Amino acid sequence: MIFAGGAAGLMAGSSGGGGGGGGARAVPEGFHTATPALVVGDAKRAVEFYGRAFGAERINLFEAPDGRVVHAQIRIGDSFVFLSDEFGEMNMRSPAATGACSSSLYLYVGDADALFARAVAAGAAPVVPMNDAFWGDRHGVVVDPFGHAWSILTHKRDMTDGEIRAGAAEFYASGGCGGAGEGGQRGP
Repeated sequence: MIFAGGAAGLMAGSSGGGGGGGGARAVPEGFHTATPALVVGDAKRAVEFYGRAFGAERINLFEAPDGRVVHAQIRIGDSFVFLSDEFGEMNMRSPAATGACSSSLYLYVGDADALFARAVAAGAAPVVPMNDAFWGDRHGVVVDPFGHAWSILTHKRDMTDGEIRAGAAEFYASGGCGGAGEGGQRGP
């Protein structure tokens, strides 16, 4: 069923009261509409790593009776990220356990080069070196020790859709991401 107003209609009351009963806000104070939740092999260690790599602040951490972390909450900049340990009995496995990563988190910051260097110094593996991306951002990608990819960006230039498409065509023609052009270089 399609709701009148689409997703915007579903979220129309998300910033006001009354969403959760008792006058609670539908979207809690300090949250955005979408909040990522990452499964990691060692959530306590991940909280420490994200503090060193990205300046994350630990908000809370709750453990199950067996000592596994059921829920941890950190703040990176103005955004929250949830973490939990693996729970194989609920088919919750980390990218490191499965050998695959199906997503990337994007961090827009004032100095992408500095945060990229900080993340690598903390133990993240550089995957895409810092570059001036065709869509107008300074951009690089690291993978953390838990298997999650983090794109680190600083927006440098507002571009039209046409400019981005032309830049993408040039990037792929020159071999970016294994494109058909000469050189065969890998890119973002």
